[in-house]
Amino acid sequence: MANGKFFILLLLLLALSVTNVSFADSGYSFWPDRSVSEQPDEDTLLIRETAIHTVLPRKFVSNTMLFPLTIGRGNIEGLRQLNVSCSGQFSTEEFVFIKNYAKNMNLTIIDLRPDAHLFMNGFAVGCPESTVAEESRLTKELLGLKLKLVPGKWMILSQARKDFGPVIISSISTEAKFMEKAGQQYFRINNSDLETQLQDFAVIARKISDTQWLHIHDNDGSRAPIFLAAYDLIKNSTKVSFNDIMSRNERLNKIVFDEPTKKILQNFYNQQENHK
Repeated sequence: MANGKFFILLLLLLALSVTNVSFADSGYSFWPDRSVSEQPDEDTLLIRETAIHTVLPRKFVSNTMLFPLTIGRGNIEGLRQLNVSCSGQFSTEEFVFIKNYAKNMNLTIIDLRPDAHLFMNGFAVGCPESTVAEESRLTKELLGLKLKLVPGKWMILSQARKDFGPVIISSISTEAKFMEKAGQQYFRINNSDLETQLQDFAVIARKISDTQWLHIHDNDGSRAPIFLAAYDLIKNSTKVSFNDIMSRNERLNKIVFDEPTKKILQNFYNQQENHK
């Protein structure tokens, strides 16, 4: 009986060695692909920014996360009604989490990234050698190419080589196109100057109705909390003082805004009509 099981297992292994079964979704082949170099040779390099099968976007924060605020008995007037969240870059799977968290309200996405980035095979990838203007062209040029997953990054190998890794780029899109297909409103504010970004943001934010959910993201979640605070300033400056809004947003995001940022936000607050 044991010999029979061993024989069946041997046949299975032989079959797998012939077919080289791959797991494209996870980026790995069943057998290690030792023919692919781990070093780029003047190839395009894409940085994989999201992990495999994650749910929560990096540094996700929402106005509804009031528990750390109520402990300190801070002023939370108007905060619960904002319908807003922020995070670092998300994958397509993590976008589903945001949509569900927003109770399927219509989303308005604010993209603060000034650098080129794409959705590829469901992952979020950065394009450090490319510009924002080249994103649409990249979606056409990269579709169908094969790539190798190495720790922390995706690597596109030269088309001249025949010993590619096992993963084929089967889907690729700019974030704008992805949101268009998902039926969500999308704006990109990719100016690197914070004051200019805030002015552009204010124009958009003032038009967002209470029945929409606003999600703001950047690359790593470091700048997005500033805009969550700015949205709070826009919506609640007539009811809540600047210091209270700063305090509750710092506690909500578990950060401390530096003095230059606070000064910019103070000027932003002073520009709001009928501020407290």
